[in-house]
Amino acid sequence: MKTLLKKLLVPHHLEYLALDKHFLIQETSLKVQRFSDCPEEVVADNDVRIPFPELVGTEEILIDLFERRLPNFELKAIARVLGNGSRLYFDMYIVEFTNDDNYQRLIIFFEDVTDRMALEQTLVQATNEMDILLSTLAATNNYVEKIITSMAEVLLVTTASGKIKKVNQAAQDLFGYSESELVGQHIDVLAAVGASLQAVSQNPPQQSQTNTEVNCRAKNGEKLTVSFSCTAISTDIQGISGSGVAVQDFVYIGRDVTDRQRARKRKITQYLTTGIL
Repeated sequence: MKTLLKKLLVPHHLEYLALDKHFLIQETSLKVQRFSDCPEEVVADNDVRIPFPELVGTEEILIDLFERRLPNFELKAIARVLGNGSRLYFDMYIVEFTNDDNYQRLIIFFEDVTDRMALEQTLVQATNEMDILLSTLAATNNYVEKIITSMAEVLLVTTASGKIKKVNQAAQDLFGYSESELVGQHIDVLAAVGASLQAVSQNPPQQSQTNTEVNCRAKNGEKLTVSFSCTAISTDIQGISGSGVAVQDFVYIGRDVTDRQRARKRKITQYLTTGIL
């Protein structure tokens, strides 16, 4: 038999062996033994299923290849545990080959895919870790969202320029606006004529933490008095170049004191009336 290597243009990274119709090894490349479960069994006239037990049960497929009922057959990601404990992964490609002398053989090509499998496993692990991180982040955001929604106090989050980014349900209920109507608007849209909500954020840090009563107006025109405190939150946003940009948002917490303010005005009025009388 002529050496198949002289007949086939086999890429240097592939190893191969040739079989006859009885599945007996007829020829091997130099390093094909490293893919075998029993390297010492990879010798001429040995049954290929001994060193490569993965082929047990594929006999009908191999016959179909010999009879040319199938063009090829593949076994992917076969694993071997080496003596040092590391893993070897390889693919097997099986095709029928007939030379010029009508000498028929099955050729099994072996390709080392250990690096590819390691990369795929790394990518899968990274994807799983990212999924866990995203699930945790989503759960945390959901938890924070529930806390914000359940707050009895009004919550407004704005940019440094006063543009509204977030409102909670209490704010929507008090002012009569939906979230979509408020987000993107300037916070002073909620203030009465002559008043300013953004001015609360301009107070000195110590004073911003204390409550400041602001005259507001609801969507239906109702006049409201809301006691607000304001806190600045700084966030660093990383750009594509890796440089950080400091961004400052403001969180307003408000409590409706309209009834208390009206009651106080009534008492003052009563006191003045009594004094006059």
